[in-house]
Amino acid sequence: MLDVHDGESLSPTEVSRLWEHRQAVDAHFNSRLNFFLVFESVLLGTVGVLMGRTEVLPTALRLIAIIGLLLTVVWWYAQAKQRYILELLRRRAERYMPEYKTTRSQRTRRLYRVSVISLLAHLVPIFIGAIWAIVLWTI
Repeated sequence: MLDVHDGESLSPTEVSRLWEHRQAVDAHFNSRLNFFLVFESVLLGTVGVLMGRTEVLPTALRLIAIIGLLLTVVWWYAQAKQRYILELLRRRAERYMPEYKTTRSQRTRRLYRVSVISLLAHLVPIFIGAIWAIVLWTI
């Protein structure tokens, strides 16, 4: 059993399961990110094509843009929640895996202080949401 300061300890098998869980949540985060990026890109492309046509009603374009904006909000919420879970798992992994803690501390000491997961969870949906707001403004 690995000893920890808060009284909790994990066996090597439990540490392995913790790492596998963290990896699965990270993979889920990235899969969801890819799905939403592709879906939003197709939706934006469709709106772009339709905006160039005169026979398309502005109301239909607004509706699609509103759906896109709402979808972006859902995406942002889902990614933020997943990022929170990843952060919890990261802290536990650092507590029970000294090698992981050492690697993270060396990496975050220099250039890479801002979490990529945070950027992907928050910044990308904000940018996509801004694009939808611009589309709504211009219709």
